[in-house]
Amino acid sequence: CPRFVPVLVTCSREALGKSILTALHRTLGEIYGRGQKTKLALEVRRILDGKFEPSGEQVLDIILKVNSSIIADSKGNGLVLIVDELGKFLEFAALHPQRQDVFLLQQLAETASRSGDEPLFIVGLLHQGFNAYADYLNQSAQREWDKVAGRFDEIAFNQPVEQIASLIASALNVKIDR
Repeated sequence: CPRFVPVLVTCSREALGKSILTALHRTLGEIYGRGQKTKLALEVRRILDGKFEPSGEQVLDIILKVNSSIIADSKGNGLVLIVDELGKFLEFAALHPQRQDVFLLQQLAETASRSGDEPLFIVGLLHQGFNAYADYLNQSAQREWDKVAGRFDEIAFNQPVEQIASLIASALNVKIDR
């Protein structure tokens, strides 16, 4: 049974790339040990502490490096980025459309769909449909957001949060202390 390494990304009203890198840094510490600073963990920390916000390309490059590393080191069969509170990021992206941060989501979806022998999965959790967050954008921007949303498969859950958490934990082979 394949075991995928979950990376829990909790979004806020900030750039998605920073949230992803913060979660990857935490996950690297959990996988490789907090005392042992891996080269990748140091690279992620350097980018997070940098003067400039990480680019989408930097974020994708780090994700792919971490994915390759955990597979090569037999720590897992690939990564599952679980992007919780994705709506908060989408609200941020809608308030700052000139930044075009939403295209990182498109790049993530395309990268995951082409991941092949080094599987990468992206799961985004939203309280409403992707396009509901684009209501205040102009029509051109809304069409672009539609294209980005089209890169993802939408699965509607109406179950209680406890059942969803149990389902995800079971799928990821994670034990939950009760």
